Amino acid sequence: MEQPLQLTEQRAEVLATLGESRLSWRELSNRLPGRPMLWRTVLWLVDRRLVLRDTTVFGEFLERTSAGAELLAAHRSQPQRHARGTRQGPGRRPRAAGRR
Repeated sequence: MEQPLQLTEQRAEVLATLGESRLSWRELSNRLPGRPMLWRTVLWLVDRRLVLRDTTVFGEFLERTSAGAELLAAHRSQPQRHARGTRQGPGRRPRAAGRR
């Protein structure tokens, strides 16, 4: 029994962008198609490798759909404007993993 790709696509977007939202699936899927801000959020999440609730579905979506691959490529090719959120400045040594 093969699942249609569109369903996987929507499920991946919902899980990645909206996570723990209290909206119903129908409400979520009504908001999804063709919303660039949602895509930016998805790509931001992927870029930071945050833990998603269903990473396999999302990974499959990006690999299998040309839209997913295109979006990822476009996102990667954009220069990063700022490197906020990293604590590793010139005067900071990385903390040893697991040791104090």
